[in-house]
Amino acid sequence: MERKHIIFCVTTDLNYDQRMQRICSSLQDEFDVFIVGRIWPNSIELSPKPYQQHRLKCRFNKGKLFYLEFQIRLFFYLIFKKFDIIGSIDSDTILPCTFVKILRSKKLVFDAHEYFTEVPELSNRHFTKGIWGIIENACIPLADAAYTVGPGLANIFTASYGIPFNCIRNLPNKTAEFESKQENAPLRILYQGALNEGRCLSHLINAVKEFPVKLILAGEGD
Repeated sequence: MERKHIIFCVTTDLNYDQRMQRICSSLQDEFDVFIVGRIWPNSIELSPKPYQQHRLKCRFNKGKLFYLEFQIRLFFYLIFKKFDIIGSIDSDTILPCTFVKILRSKKLVFDAHEYFTEVPELSNRHFTKGIWGIIENACIPLADAAYTVGPGLANIFTASYGIPFNCIRNLPNKTAEFESKQENAPLRILYQGALNEGRCLSHLINAVKEFPVKLILAGEGD
């Protein structure tokens, strides 16, 4: 049987989106997987993967102009791309993916990494939050399948958008057990990801003060 072509769309730099790397690698055995994101001024060369990758180049790097430009570039890239299933990752890619789904009569899968309209960056930006809410309410119910990172969010999204959301947890790949070669060395806890509000990092910092561990925070953000 011919393998289906699935294309995922993200706004992030593909090198650092660990969740999407795990998803694409898992599906590669049964699908021809392609992921498209964007290139940033500080992006490094893409590392080799068992699936195809492409990054769109944008003139704007933040704010409303960035999102507008990215939506337009993504739409025109997808409209001519070969695929059977399109995967929209978060609300900032759902609009062009929905247009392409309708125009080309393809299947659309929606992956909600977070509660997009409730992130701290939008909490005091009522107009911008309202625009994203309109986009979500218009597009997400048209998805053929949807999933998110936890059962709590799945229940909220199911009630909000009228389509069932499944749960695929954001967990690292299982690795073999290993022992530290450094005797009497403190336990190290590594947080690798976005350093933004709403991720409870202040609670993590306060919690480790009570234990003989070393906390390492690595990432970018506000």
